[in-house]
This record gives sequence, structure tokens and C-alpha cells, in this order.
Amino acid sequence: MNTIENEFLKIAVKPKGAELDSLFHKKNNLEYLWEGDPKFWGRKSPALFPFVGALREGKFIYGDNEYLMNKHGFARECEFELESQSPNELHYLLCSNEETRKSYPFEFEFRISYSLQRNALHVTYDVRNTGEEEMFFSVGAHPAFRVPLAEGTAYDDYYIEFEEAETAKRHVLNGDGLIESSEDFLVNSTRIPLSKELFYRDALV
Repeated sequence: MNTIENEFLKIAVKPKGAELDSLFHKKNNLEYLWEGDPKFWGRKSPALFPFVGALREGKFIYGDNEYLMNKHGFARECEFELESQSPNELHYLLCSNEETRKSYPFEFEFRISYSLQRNALHVTYDVRNTGEEEMFFSVGAHPAFRVPLAEGTAYDDYYIEFEEAETAKRHVLNGDGLIESSEDFLVNSTRIPLSKELFYRDALV
């Protein structure tokens, strides 16, 4: 486990998946990340690469070959190299190798960086195609937060807030995690009020 901290925050990151394991606010004595209870979901903040979501029948075809790929890709199961560390930054690297080529036939460098800037954590993903072919990929974050955070508050007291008003549809997923239909969701809104019912049909996509 690698850790960095400043006067406000302390974080811990695991080399496996370069996954954020703790986001602790020192002045408020508050842990923001979900505890990772394996009875429900044992992860805390996995990175999703080279695919986000599920593939039909868990496979894809490229050229003349068929490749198997688990939901959300393989990066979360891989050991990342700690490329560099400073008092306020951690930089991790995953390169294509013999094992990744079995399910993903592309040459790549995938970097995940964590940076503490006063009272904020900045997470950056950088994907580079190091081969000669066009590379197809998607990348995503899957952090899980403790809600409610404070005693005396309820899940419905919280919301996700954007810097600017957004308009977006929601893609409804079926039981296999594939897009089934689309529907209007956000209309010129800066907030998504949280409720447990909001996720009864899986994630917001």
C-alpha cells in the first residue's frame, strides 16, 4: 500500500489495479470511501479498462480472432508499477504484456495518477497506444463512497452536483448488463438527488 498526505487529506492506494483504498479527511476525521464489505461488494474504487461494462456473451472479435473479456476489463486485476512518487502525488503504470494480449490484442500504456491539491484529490487516467494499429478502448472510474457520511443524515440527504447544468439521457441496462433502451434523465440540471430506487435498474449509464 502506498500513501500520501497533506494538511487536509490522506490517501492509500493498492498496487493491484492501482485502486484507491482510502480517502481520509484529516480535519473532519472522516473516511469517504466505502469499506469494501465482500458480503455486498469487496472493491472500493476499481479502474475500468480496456472496456467499461459488459460485452455480449463476454467476447469480441478483432480481425480473424475472438477474444474473451470480463465485465469492465482486466486492469483492476493487474499489478501496476509505481512509476513515481512525491509527497503529494502517486503515478502508476500498466503496460501491455503477454498476459494482456491473450484477451486484448493491442499495445498500450495505461497510467493512473493521484494528486492532492489542498482539500481535493485529483485522479487522472492516461491511455497511450504504443502500437501501430488503431486501438479501441474505453476507460472509466468506479469509486464507492460511504453514504450517509455523517451521523444523523440519511441516504436521501445527498446528491451529486456538477459544475454546469447538464442534459443527458440514461441508457437502461438489461440483466446481462447490456443497453436495452434509452430514456430522458437530466434536463438542464446541476444535481442528481440520490435515492436507493435510482439504482434498482443497475448503474446510471
